[in-house]
Amino acid sequence: MKIFLICIWILAMILTYGLMLVLYSTHMIPDLYLVIMAVIFGIILLLILRAMLQKKKVTKIISSILCFVIIVSMSYGTLEFSTVLSSLQHMINKSSTEISAVSAYILQDSDVQSLTELTHGLIGIHATVDRSHVNEVIEKFEKEGNISLNIESYDDWDAMVRDFYSGKLVSVIINDAYAPLLDEDNFIYKTKILTTSYKEVVKEDISKDVNVTNTAFNVFISGNDVYGSIAYKSRSDVNMVVTVNPKTKQVLLTSIPRDYYIDLGCESGSKDKLTHAGIYGVDCSVKTIENLFDIDINYYARVNFSTLINVVDTLGGIEVYSDRSFTSYPDGVAIISGTNLMNGKQALAFSRERHAYAEGDVQRIKNQQIVISAIIKKVCSPSIITKASSIISTVGDGVETNMSSDEINSLIKMQLSDMANWEIISQNVTGDGNTLYCYSLGNNAYVMTPHQDEVDSASLNIKKCMDGTLNLEELNKESNE
Repeated sequence: MKIFLICIWILAMILTYGLMLVLYSTHMIPDLYLVIMAVIFGIILLLILRAMLQKKKVTKIISSILCFVIIVSMSYGTLEFSTVLSSLQHMINKSSTEISAVSAYILQDSDVQSLTELTHGLIGIHATVDRSHVNEVIEKFEKEGNISLNIESYDDWDAMVRDFYSGKLVSVIINDAYAPLLDEDNFIYKTKILTTSYKEVVKEDISKDVNVTNTAFNVFISGNDVYGSIAYKSRSDVNMVVTVNPKTKQVLLTSIPRDYYIDLGCESGSKDKLTHAGIYGVDCSVKTIENLFDIDINYYARVNFSTLINVVDTLGGIEVYSDRSFTSYPDGVAIISGTNLMNGKQALAFSRERHAYAEGDVQRIKNQQIVISAIIKKVCSPSIITKASSIISTVGDGVETNMSSDEINSLIKMQLSDMANWEIISQNVTGDGNTLYCYSLGNNAYVMTPHQDEVDSASLNIKKCMDGTLNLEELNKESNE
């Protein structure tokens, strides 16, 4: 019996210090925390061993139960932490590739059920946009169905959509990233997908690595206006530069309107809305923003609606101040004037709302910054100690980043070590509404032409935050004026 109890005790000790060794190897937990844990559990294990060697039966039973509790706890902790590391690695691995999807679209009321039925009519494609991939998909469809498709090429998106709606075309084959752009976003509601072909594309590594615990860096946040997977190329509806200075403990949020009319960084001399840069890949969005502000963007993170909801709910909600009461459209979520303790759904509704404000999209950007600020404050609070693993596990599928696991772990360790209070300030750039030619659409559309003085001022503030000379109080006063 004594040998059995000692074996159990040895197993508990191995599991306990095995978990601590794993925690130490990740460089995520501060060394002081690990030392304290090692000492506490060492004392507990020695007391349990001493109790096990006692002659009293009750003492042996109690010590054995405690030993089993430690075994179960350490096993669960190891499993939980393994899940966290797996989620973290999954977030990072996604950044090396992205999926380009090309689909055959038919009208909502169409009776077509197979590719074979498409041979009875014309199929529209764009003459130049993503033509090589579209051609590959057409060949694939023809080979799979042993059919020959009748293709009609168009130089103009509007003309193709009109012919599709009128019945001249039985289908159109396009890259899914372009579907939300057509017919002022109505295309996706008037059509349905017959079949889709997926292609995984290796992305260029655009990270500019720094020591994130002692060197300032910029992160581009790309928010996709969708739920579910973020693996696909799509518009970037939320565009924000987060400037982090770990020495001064300052965070500067710079938001850019989705309709900002600027040069695409990946298509030389091509003017377009900023949101359209996302359909060419996140690297195009990054280069576009770098050119706009004359800065280097070190890392990026892509998120979507699901990410925001899950993060806020995992944090136990966030406190957000609203200057007015409204019911969001189209979700029907009620927001009250004053401080709101928001769950994920409410935070998303607040971030998306523009109909309740005369300023429209400009105020929506400010609301997004308010939500991001609230999340950062909650993440940097002492409660993060118990929720860090849950947050990482929750957002693993809904976040894509090119920041390495070592860099993320270093940031977590830094925050857990000093529990610093970060100063967070927001700024945004605006412009004038206009109707101008957009490269991705091939025709005119609503855009916002930048106020260059605001762009220059925002660029200067980013650089000041980077070098530690940004006065947040003065910038707050300027923002409120």
